Amino acid sequence: MTATVKNFSDWKDGSLKDLVFFQRGFDITKDQQSEGVYPVISSSGVTSYHDEFKVQGPGVIIGRKGTLGSVHFCEGEFWPHDTTLWSKSLQGNDPRFVYYFLKTLNFQRFDVGNSNPTLNRNHIHDLPVRIPPVTIQQIIASILSAYDDLIENNRRRMALLEESARLLYREWFVRLRFPGHEHTRIVNGVPEGWKKGHIGDFVDNGMVDIQTGPFGTQLKASDYTEEGTPVINVRNIGYGDLRPDKLEYVPEDIANRLSVHLLREGDIVFGRKGAVDRHILVSSSQNGWMQGSDCIRLRSLSEEVCPVLLTFAFREPSHHEWMLTQCGNKATMASLNQGVISRIPTIVPSQIIQDEFRSFATDCLDQMTNLSSQNQKLRTARDLLLPKLMSGEIEV
Repeated sequence: MTATVKNFSDWKDGSLKDLVFFQRGFDITKDQQSEGVYPVISSSGVTSYHDEFKVQGPGVIIGRKGTLGSVHFCEGEFWPHDTTLWSKSLQGNDPRFVYYFLKTLNFQRFDVGNSNPTLNRNHIHDLPVRIPPVTIQQIIASILSAYDDLIENNRRRMALLEESARLLYREWFVRLRFPGHEHTRIVNGVPEGWKKGHIGDFVDNGMVDIQTGPFGTQLKASDYTEEGTPVINVRNIGYGDLRPDKLEYVPEDIANRLSVHLLREGDIVFGRKGAVDRHILVSSSQNGWMQGSDCIRLRSLSEEVCPVLLTFAFREPSHHEWMLTQCGNKATMASLNQGVISRIPTIVPSQIIQDEFRSFATDCLDQMTNLSSQNQKLRTARDLLLPKLMSGEIEV
């Protein structure tokens, strides 16, 4: 690499429309779409796939309504939704450089919506920018893309690991093709030696504990700080995994006062409102974190109840459907309580089968945790590097 970004002599003063000219996207409803291969990109990202496209890639898309100023990149053909602005012209600039550059701009400050955040392209096209030569753009884009390529590779590995554990769960505990199934009798719908019941059965026997999050009077919005003990709230709950975006914290003294709500490895945390079919299996790295007011925690108190087995049962489509049916209400947002959790159907296989599955699935989950940690470090490094490259502070 011979180009030097520190020297601004080759950079040109201009406006955003000299870097990229935006056009409003095209409206399309779900009913108007037919299954295809072309991504329909809304302000929140790819929401579906259609059999037609409107724009030839590569293209850059930003949120116009809703998720204001979000930035997306598409290599091939795509359909930019009406909630977006898309790059009608990249003005001869490198597409990926434009994508990364737009990530440094705070488009939310140009919100002109009342109840729904809205971005007007006429308010951003004249923003002053400094534009490096295309050769410099390509170098900067390649540096940042290397981070994103590693992140995507790790994400795919994580997906493969989870799928392998899910497939094993379905083979052993849904299709009942577990080791030795050929010589095992089925009694009352389950293999001999297995138990069938509900989570509540384990609660009654003292094998499982259910704990709701702290009351609003115990944990208030004003208690949250920028550092301290992390708190898992409903927005952080994925389909078995943690969503670290917008993670909040409380001071140590508050965490100690609310110690009954501190989490342990193996705990399962549900959200009480909205996406009630989602959950988190607490990992070793999250041991000692706290559950938020809008969560319910399920804790195994016996070796007979395996949280690793439960988390893969809770990842099954049939479980999602059951939870949404049990918690659904057309008049209000879906709401989860201890009674619903107690009614969740479950099976307890023989200890040998349970131990074999736990060993395999735990290995997959540990690898996924390591890859997720790597990705977080890669994102942090990339995000620190991004503004320095775009400002010319770093030599390339």
